[in-house]
Amino acid sequence: EYADGRANINETYNQGPYNLGQTTTVGIYPDKDGDLANGLLDMAGNVWEWCADKFDPREKSTGGPRVLRGGSWDNNRGGCRCACRGGYDPGDRYDNIGFRVCCAPPII
Repeated sequence: EYADGRANINETYNQGPYNLGQTTTVGIYPDKDGDLANGLLDMAGNVWEWCADKFDPREKSTGGPRVLRGGSWDNNRGGCRCACRGGYDPGDRYDNIGFRVCCAPPII
């Protein structure tokens, strides 16, 4: 899906590798789906993004793994989708995990 140069993923596709082996600046990939218009850039690849959800919603304790979505620069295209999720402990630190800050105007 994203092996045509629209995301920083670990994949080789026709013209060559698109994985840079590290994170990239957000917004450097071509806008083919209108992402620039709504401000949502690089939703797949680059870094796994932390979500507030628990990995196992049935878990009653306050601890446990939290959801990561979107894959990262070291995943292939199958793992670089918003529907793809993983779970890590909130204390885990890796160079392929990050978070997204979204700002929106207040609703009046």
